[in-house]
Amino acid sequence: MLSDGYAAYDRYARNKPQITQAQCWAHTRRYFERAHKSDPAAQEALTLIGGLYRVEQQIREKDLEGQKKLDYRSRHALPIADAFFAWCHQQRQRIDLVNTDPWPRPWCMPTTTRNSSRSISVIRRCRSTPTTWSEPCG
Repeated sequence: MLSDGYAAYDRYARNKPQITQAQCWAHTRRYFERAHKSDPAAQEALTLIGGLYRVEQQIREKDLEGQKKLDYRSRHALPIADAFFAWCHQQRQRIDLVNTDPWPRPWCMPTTTRNSSRSISVIRRCRSTPTTWSEPCG
């Protein structure tokens, strides 16, 4: 299930092990767009998310489908997603952000990185487009 960060979706998916929940990259990106105005460090997140969008564009340009699409995404998008969540972890360690209202709330907070393994698993196995999610995962 792809969601936009609305808490009701978290509550819904929490007790349903058959549901894999992932956050929408487009919605995630918006938080960093806003944050970039006050903290240039947010540019790194925007760059990484842009990399995911480029991978999806390449998949469309190559007309990849099925297992080839999945393999391409695993080789190219997964390292970018891993880098994104590692960057989020680094940002949470910043002294200047301790005890402050986190700028890209909630995307770099512990709950998001806790869910990152679920988001990454969606990248590994979903044959639809994870940046727009215009079709169901399957």
